[in-house]
Amino acid sequence: MLPNSTDLIYFLELYNVKNISRAAERLGITQPSLSVSLQRLESSLNLKLFSRSKSGIQPTKEAEILAKDVELLLEEWHRIGNKAKQAKNLVKGNIKLGCHSSVALYAVLPWLQKLLSKHQDLEFSFIHDLSRKISEQIISYKIDLGLVINPVQHPDLVITKLLSDEVNFRCAKKHDPQTLIYDPSLAQAQLLLQNLKKRKKTFTRHITTSSLELVEQLTTQGVGVGILPERVCKSELQIFDHKIKSVTDQLCLIYRYDLPKTNSFQAVIESIKIFT
Repeated sequence: MLPNSTDLIYFLELYNVKNISRAAERLGITQPSLSVSLQRLESSLNLKLFSRSKSGIQPTKEAEILAKDVELLLEEWHRIGNKAKQAKNLVKGNIKLGCHSSVALYAVLPWLQKLLSKHQDLEFSFIHDLSRKISEQIISYKIDLGLVINPVQHPDLVITKLLSDEVNFRCAKKHDPQTLIYDPSLAQAQLLLQNLKKRKKTFTRHITTSSLELVEQLTTQGVGVGILPERVCKSELQIFDHKIKSVTDQLCLIYRYDLPKTNSFQAVIESIKIFT
């Protein structure tokens, strides 16, 4: 069995002081505790380390050899500990960040380049999915951080509001008023369609896609009316019907409350908060 570090530290103090009462006082322990520690170390090594004399105790030849190696061992352990602490404080590693691909275009670019130029050893893996699925993966420890729309409150999540957006029916000046272009998986689209139904309005043709960028491009070209967040629109698109109330989106930064408090995560979190 390997001796524990405390026994080695006590031994080294006893070796240097050569007096049990004085060594115990310097270590802040009782003499019986120091004696038990010494006995445990001698038993572990199967060696006699000290002999008693009128002036105190004298180290054996084995103890003299052991003391030199213990000093080196403790110095190396101290070096290893400092190295590990420094690694924790470095901003490096691969951060898994989840967000919808459309959200990434306006919520990632503002801060990512500056952060990467400042921290050369920092990397990102972006996972693109619907906001509710991103939230689920963060809760299950599969993703580190998320930029999600309208997250549901959860006891395991820290949720920070970043930006607001407005989703509505949008169109170019010249457009086909009978064609609707949208992503049916978005809850905002379903809410707007319900509001449209209440006004007894319908579209005779539907074009569906999971890409909001494609919705934006087709809408800009006048192919039809698109359901789009304002921040996704790269060109001037007008509201299709001002009597239909927009759905307000809230972009939030989310992560687990027990996310490790490393410098890497803190640097990313602060960058997102500042630049979005």
